[in-house]
Amino acid sequence: MKVQCVGVDIAKNDFKVAFATKGEDNKLSCTTAKKFDNAKTGFNQLVRWATSEMDKNAPLVFLMEATGVYHEKLAHHLHRAGKQVHVVLPNKFKHFAASLNSKSKTDAIDAKLLARFGVEREHRPWNPAELVIKRMRDFSRYRYSYKNRRRPSPTSFIARIMRMVYQRISRRAARRSLPCWKRKSRYSVRKWRKW
Repeated sequence: MKVQCVGVDIAKNDFKVAFATKGEDNKLSCTTAKKFDNAKTGFNQLVRWATSEMDKNAPLVFLMEATGVYHEKLAHHLHRAGKQVHVVLPNKFKHFAASLNSKSKTDAIDAKLLARFGVEREHRPWNPAELVIKRMRDFSRYRYSYKNRRRPSPTSFIARIMRMVYQRISRRAARRSLPCWKRKSRYSVRKWRKW
């Protein structure tokens, strides 16, 4: 049975992909690496490129390495598009590359090795996490970044919540810094009336 895989080596701003096929005669062929932007336009270009390269009679798999949060947007995009996505742990890929005696480490070589890894081995399909689990993970990452004094991503869900909490606290602090007769609080009005 013919197997096809697109290996994706993803980074913060862009990602490189390579297309590998393995026929029934176990002959492996791999294309040269191609570069796309790590944005929605790059994701759509990747899907168009992969459909033009693939054989319609064989299943196509996208394989990528779990790299912090950089792979998540692409994995979600491909999953929504109905593509089969596999996300592997970095240590599994590292051991596979070591077994092939690959000493060079560039994005293009990693993309080719990931494509070959997807063709030669079986992997579990990736499914997106539930919203509750995703938010818990975001809270955990925010706590870790706060604990280590790193600034969280300004677009994240947690950052928005923390901005809202900060605004509420600063409004309360501003109200409390006013003299009691200028505060807009029911307690200060009651005290003023009793006098």
